[in-house]
Amino acid sequence: MSALGTYLLYYFIVISSSIIAWFSNFIRNKEHKKLAKWIFFIAIIIPVLVSGFRYGIGTDYHAYVNMYYNITNNYYGISDAISNTRYEPGWIILNYIVKYVFDDVNYIFVLSALLTWSFSFKAIYDNKDRLSIGIAVLILLCTMYSMSFNIVRQILAVSIIMLSVKPMLDQKKWKFIFTILFASTFHFTAILFLVSYWIINSKTENRRLLKRLFMPVMFIGLVVFFQPITSYLASLGLLSNYSSYGLDAGGFSRSTFFFKLPIVIVMLFSIRNLRLQNNAIHKMSILFYIGVIMLLLSNYSPYLSRLSYFFDVAQIFVISALVKHQKNKYQQFFFVYLIIIYYLGWFTYFYLIVGNGGTIPYQSL
Repeated sequence: MSALGTYLLYYFIVISSSIIAWFSNFIRNKEHKKLAKWIFFIAIIIPVLVSGFRYGIGTDYHAYVNMYYNITNNYYGISDAISNTRYEPGWIILNYIVKYVFDDVNYIFVLSALLTWSFSFKAIYDNKDRLSIGIAVLILLCTMYSMSFNIVRQILAVSIIMLSVKPMLDQKKWKFIFTILFASTFHFTAILFLVSYWIINSKTENRRLLKRLFMPVMFIGLVVFFQPITSYLASLGLLSNYSSYGLDAGGFSRSTFFFKLPIVIVMLFSIRNLRLQNNAIHKMSILFYIGVIMLLLSNYSPYLSRLSYFFDVAQIFVISALVKHQKNKYQQFFFVYLIIIYYLGWFTYFYLIVGNGGTIPYQSL
């Protein structure tokens, strides 16, 4: 497919899926709830097909092909692979499912895409009464779709992290913990998100304020201790596949700050509206700020930018909730317009113009 054809394909995926999601909410408001649910999940079909049946697209594509053959050909079975490889158990099991059911490496991309977008869309649908699901899908695809062609395991873990948002906000601690543990079976670093429950849920307003002041400082401190912590875990065999990441002298990432700044400003000045309307999603803004801090400090430790993805998804929920709770239809229309332009611009610049991830031109099987 030509570069222009690829651009049009990706725009079609993002825009059509968002429109389908918006339409499902329109139908739901007309009291057709079962039909609305079916229509909403139909929106994952095109993203899954395009992502799943690609060939050679994404800088990590062939690495995952080699990983599949290494896992399924060089070990006696699942337990042997879990015991003697550096890969996460959930990912190993998924590879063996592909081996036993399809015996075709291409289906590792199909199944991972199906799981990623099923989990993430379900997470949005679970919070449908708190946010605008059409805008949430738009932000999701603009920020995560192209990345899912590369860091497949981590984006799958991120989609499971999204499922933890509702139990976190509803203070269902054990369901939240089990969801995070499940995410960690695809990427061990997902375990870091456990701290979010403590950050989000406070018994008093004073404690909540104290956490908001303390947590950014703590995550800056993470930069200082990142290398010894990962080295220690690697020595235990828990994170041996991440031990190569270390601290390098550097500075703040100015370009990252520039592109994140508009969303930071919007949250700072608008989050009060969600709080006044008792929408619990307002609590998640601190998670997004933490993700931004980690990105800003990524020059000190390159892997911090990867860890920030677990917190970056907070914007999907917060911004789409702000859209839903605008005071009047004219303000809402203007806000939606700006949000659409911003995220489509983000998608265009990073993934189509700069070409992050090597997803252009697209080629299918």
